[in-house]
Amino acid sequence: MNRRLLPYLLSAIVLSFLAAWSYLKDPSLERMGRSWQLLETREIQEISLIARDKEVHIKPLGQGLAWAEVQKPKAEKEMFLVGERLRDVMFHLSPIWSNRDLGKITAKKIRDYGFEENGKKLMISLPKQDPLILMVGTRGFRSDSYFTLDPSHKEIFLWDRTAVDLLSDPARMAIRSPVFFDPEALNRIEIRDMKVPERSLGLNKFQKVWRQGESVVAAEDPAIGFLEALSKVGIQGYRQAPLQGAEAVLSFLCDLETTLRVTLLYEKSADKYWLDLGGGYPQILLDRSQMDQVLGLWTSQKKS
Repeated sequence: MNRRLLPYLLSAIVLSFLAAWSYLKDPSLERMGRSWQLLETREIQEISLIARDKEVHIKPLGQGLAWAEVQKPKAEKEMFLVGERLRDVMFHLSPIWSNRDLGKITAKKIRDYGFEENGKKLMISLPKQDPLILMVGTRGFRSDSYFTLDPSHKEIFLWDRTAVDLLSDPARMAIRSPVFFDPEALNRIEIRDMKVPERSLGLNKFQKVWRQGESVVAAEDPAIGFLEALSKVGIQGYRQAPLQGAEAVLSFLCDLETTLRVTLLYEKSADKYWLDLGGGYPQILLDRSQMDQVLGLWTSQKKS
């Protein structure tokens, strides 16, 4: 290297380092505001949003799954499973973040911030304590945050819109397929074949490797392929009333963060397949056009 260029090269390196350091230390790039309330999201039993046009109740099952219940005036109650985007709601609950503190409650703020006309009540149920209650008003002036009132502290703050917007329209969070069968999400699964018991099996995952007993189960094994395919079958609807006269085909014990007991049902008279998660919850209608191929993966495996 030409020695005459060395001082210039060293100067360029030093200036680049200082510029990067200045960027990283720029206070404007840090998150503004403060933590208003810290919640342990795994302990949340129910999240409710009550507005004039509807009530929404979210009942978490674990592993980013929950039942959503929507009740509108003079309409039947809707229930469906929500999934991945529920994590966005939980992210904004842990912690609940004040983008800006707006001070104590006054009659003018109650009126100007939309708590009287457009107010919504958010309730978060936790074990062994009173529900956390927040009142949500209108969007802040030229802001992506909602005016939010904390009755327990009698104060108002600005809160990011994400959680409230998703809870106001929970259909945006609905799962499109039974993702709880995805082998990536499972820790353990037991599958019982109601017609051919010899085909039943149990699989455990340790350090991302599936095993059946002491034997390693390869990623291309029909049982793993079956679970992957089943996790991608389209959900076409829900049935609120119990299904009568359906035949149980397979039963599953799925170990995620929580344990789900699921039964695959076949309704012969209508030629439809349903999933039943028990607990009096609605049954899930699966895309019939996909099921023959999916079940073929299951029956192609060797009997135990």
